[in-house]
Amino acid sequence: MTEIRVEGGFAEDNDAEEVVVGEWIFEDGAEVKADDVIVEIMASKVTMEIVAPVAGTLKIVAQTDDLLKGGDLIATIE
Repeated sequence: MTEIRVEGGFAEDNDAEEVVVGEWIFEDGAEVKADDVIVEIMASKVTMEIVAPVAGTLKIVAQTDDLLKGGDLIATIE
């Protein structure tokens, strides 16, 4: 299982303490390929796409509009 987390420092680099989970590109349980964009996260000044680091089945942990901090778990890929 591969964990996908908010990158430490992402929020701090953009003058925000938290990021917001935006649109999920894939649904929970979807098969994803390595480097597929799976979700967008938003800070006060920027939107960032998070890509799947490996291929597998996406398990969504954080829901759209959830507030997260650096290191928080977004999803896993099995």
